[in-house]
Amino acid sequence: MPGMSYRRGRISVGFRSRREQWSKNSLSRNDNGVHIIAGFNQVSNLKDHMRTHNGEKPFLCSICGKGFNQLGNLRQHTVRHSGVKAHLCSTCGSGFASKGELCAHLRKHTGARPFVCPICNHGFTTSSSLTKHKRIHSGEKPYECDVCKMKFSRSGILARHKRTHTGEKPYVCKYCTKAFSQSNDLSSHLRIHTGEKPYVCDTCGNCFRQSSALKTHKKTHIDKTQSLEIDKYCTYTENAFITIPQ
Repeated sequence: MPGMSYRRGRISVGFRSRREQWSKNSLSRNDNGVHIIAGFNQVSNLKDHMRTHNGEKPFLCSICGKGFNQLGNLRQHTVRHSGVKAHLCSTCGSGFASKGELCAHLRKHTGARPFVCPICNHGFTTSSSLTKHKRIHSGEKPYECDVCKMKFSRSGILARHKRTHTGEKPYVCKYCTKAFSQSNDLSSHLRIHTGEKPYVCDTCGNCFRQSSALKTHKKTHIDKTQSLEIDKYCTYTENAFITIPQ
């Protein structure tokens, strides 16, 4: 029957007939001796595909050591190290190393978010952003620290964590050469030199370099004479507690 799907092992692909399936597919076995059939006309293509299942990344970048499951992905990655950004945005002129990055960027101008979370319906401009978001719902943490075995949901968070073990501080202040392990710490530090105070109190207009300083300041605007709603009582001391607006 047209479109019938023949299945063996873990992967199945639709074909018009069983003969067509056998003539157009490569056959392999997994470690348990189970036949696995996928829609590829060369064994090499099947091997490339299987790396998406087993996580194997044999193609390593000679510059940064990052691994890839396909040679084409490695070649695309090396362009980033060269600094060449041949794909330009016609709206703002920003350059990108790959066409895929440009397409993702264009969605910022159009507002398109085609990748939607099936759980909370939140939309994203790239499939990778959706994949990372889904881990909030699933609790998955695939990135493990090889020193302390802590696990993280994103590779970037793991990279930042590893610096707590190595002591590496790659973010250096261009004014005083002070170094930091986190980029956001450097951003906060730079405001000491530039005088920038982006956090503004909506009550009195005072400005602050850090959001934490603004939160502390806002507490000074609470009218101590006003009647505040009590949220909780301590069952041991009978002290009352309120929630202070942030």
